[in-house]
Amino acid sequence: MNFLENYALSCNLKVDKPTIRDSYYPILYDNYVVFDTSSVDPLFVYEHWQKVLNLICEPLGAKNIYLVQVGTADNPSLENIHRTNGTASFNQMSFILKKAKLLVSGNSFSLHLAASLGVDHISLTRNDESTPFSPYWLNGKREFVGKKDEVFNRRHINQIPPEQVAKAICEILDCDFDFPFKTVFIGDKNKDGMEFVETVPNQSVNLSSMGVSSIIFRMDLFYDEEYLQKQFQQGKCTVVTNRRINFKILENYKSNLAEVVYLIEKDNDDEEFCRFCVSLGVPVILISTLSEKDTNHKKLMYMEIGNILRQPSHFKTKKKISKISDLSKCVYLSNKYTLSNGKIFTSEASWKNNKEAKSKKSVQHIYADDNDFWRNLDTYWVLEQTS
Repeated sequence: MNFLENYALSCNLKVDKPTIRDSYYPILYDNYVVFDTSSVDPLFVYEHWQKVLNLICEPLGAKNIYLVQVGTADNPSLENIHRTNGTASFNQMSFILKKAKLLVSGNSFSLHLAASLGVDHISLTRNDESTPFSPYWLNGKREFVGKKDEVFNRRHINQIPPEQVAKAICEILDCDFDFPFKTVFIGDKNKDGMEFVETVPNQSVNLSSMGVSSIIFRMDLFYDEEYLQKQFQQGKCTVVTNRRINFKILENYKSNLAEVVYLIEKDNDDEEFCRFCVSLGVPVILISTLSEKDTNHKKLMYMEIGNILRQPSHFKTKKKISKISDLSKCVYLSNKYTLSNGKIFTSEASWKNNKEAKSKKSVQHIYADDNDFWRNLDTYWVLEQTS
């Protein structure tokens, strides 16, 4: 039974069709698709909307179909879309939806409104019209992209491949969709609103030109105190290191030292350095690249500084990926960017191999035999070529 029917039965009332008085909202296009990335339940928020938009921009653009976002102001900022979320009222949302060719959303207010208005819609919900939270009024064409499971939660909704959503959109709008890949794995940190930028100390980065307030400085990859000082002069940075840095430099620039990440390795114990950073009022994060047994041996030494976090190897996940796909056909996209000598790299492995990324959206073949590549798996979107 639908929730609305349940409430009506409990209150001894009849369900009637809702009406909302439209309020004008200035939309410059007549030909557009609406996206709502919000959800009535935070457990049902889809985290890969930007991937979907990136896939459909070209095929929809070929037919002059524009993209409009509705919802709340705290929804993640997406690229290549006209944002009305946080500025349009419910009445104005009704105006926007009535003119739309299609709505794409999770379980949101706009989904139920679009259904009552007869607007075609794609819902990222359980593939079952009998589900209790399914829209009660179904006047338009409806497409499900969720699985038909008894329990449909956050884990399920974020297992919906972005290309599946994009394909459903293009089919309803009669647009060509050519994406010769299928999703194999999406890391926990590869989601809307998250991006990581780090630099190798063979350059200093102008933060304002990049539109970021701070940067990760990888002294563990290339050690250069001169460039570290130059980077401090640009603004705040998080320093990742596996060896001691000149105390005087840290003291002089402590106002721009956001935090220190100290990588604990087999023979690089330096409790004094970590204590000095703490004395400056700088947060210190301890990360171990060692086995659990070897990490436990280090805990007593660093006990007063903080807990030691083990860097995940992701080797078990690599095994799962290799079982379900051909690694030689796998590529990846990353939301973690390593800057070096004026170039952009999408992984430590690509930096070591000097394989520059042409753009943030360019795919690269995975480095199957490189352990450093798999350690950053939580920032990748791994795909397998299908043709």
